[in-house]
Amino acid sequence: MQKSYCVLNKQYSRAEYMKIVPRIIAQMQNTGECGRFFPPQFSSQTYQESMVHEFLEEIPLDVARRRGYWVAPEEPEKIIVGAIPASSFLDAVDSAAVTGLASKSIICERSGGLYKFKKPELEFYLHNALPLPRRHWNERLQEFVGERELIEGL
Repeated sequence: MQKSYCVLNKQYSRAEYMKIVPRIIAQMQNTGECGRFFPPQFSSQTYQESMVHEFLEEIPLDVARRRGYWVAPEEPEKIIVGAIPASSFLDAVDSAAVTGLASKSIICERSGGLYKFKKPELEFYLHNALPLPRRHWNERLQEFVGERELIEGL
């Protein structure tokens, strides 16, 4: 159901809405918030997970932390030691191969970065008889974007 005259998911009458919106805009202009991105501390992702460094300059983690970004702690060595190399995945996936993978760290065969599978993701690959991805999701995304740019350039 579509609603009208809402501010932050609260519905107002047309008259109330017309009074509230100019006050909100004026307040945002006074505080310098109007026309700016949400502050980084409101992000649901860590700096490392976000794509901010894809669109802006990449900054050291200590600088990102000072600027208000949520920075994930460095992965302890013991997690990397227990990680499974993606190159060990078989092309044919069976239920025995994916059992317990949802809680394991996987080492990307290209970047060496760590990634994990979620249980529904593993179930999808198993149900559709798809091989498990051997590269970090960001590596796969960059490959996809590169292929798309190549096709669009033709």
